[in-house]
Amino acid sequence: MTLRSEPGRVRPGNQDAVYSGVDPAGKRGCLLVVADGMGGENAGEVASRIAVDSVVSAYFNSSEPPCTALRAAFLEANRSVLRASQTPEKSRMGTTCSALALLDDYACIAHVGDSRIYRLRRGCFERLTRAHSLWAEQVERGVLSPAARAGQNVLTRVIGGPDDLEVDIVDRIDLRDGDRFLLCSDGLWGLVTDPEIAAYMQAEDEESCGRLVCLANERGGPDNVSAILARVSE
Repeated sequence: MTLRSEPGRVRPGNQDAVYSGVDPAGKRGCLLVVADGMGGENAGEVASRIAVDSVVSAYFNSSEPPCTALRAAFLEANRSVLRASQTPEKSRMGTTCSALALLDDYACIAHVGDSRIYRLRRGCFERLTRAHSLWAEQVERGVLSPAARAGQNVLTRVIGGPDDLEVDIVDRIDLRDGDRFLLCSDGLWGLVTDPEIAAYMQAEDEESCGRLVCLANERGGPDNVSAILARVSE
């Protein structure tokens, strides 16, 4: 498992936050999280860090089944970011958040926003999350071409929003030896194509994650860029 998070070539700071770790109690498997914050000054950085810390703590300390615990962890993160945004300098801050829990023989996903989770299985490349953005919704309805970019940065669902936040859950994904998963912020997928991402995931190379981030930076790096790459092994 490898991770990389950088500010890119344009922005002065990094408002992304990432985490990968194993349950210290040995009951909850491995958890991977990517969050891409938004807000004025350093508010986005604050939002993403609060979200990641909240998800990790709530998930690992829950007694609920893993997928139920992951959804509850996102709702707790939403409340935590919302509470922290009650000061003028942090008002309206928010963050995307995508999390993958890897258990013994299955995985589950929780997702809000437009960060992405991909899986590569025996050459079959698949995106496991859908974007909660104005652009993505218009593409799904056939209003826009996927090549268009209008509304891509207008998110329709974020951590730090209303109490009735809807969290996308992908429950009990079967795991197979050799499966590879990539979690990334839009600073990566916005500049690196899906076929390119698949090719780097396919490579038996521990540096693939870093090379993907470097590729985004080589193409201008206009945004923060973060990625976590994990491989399932017996």
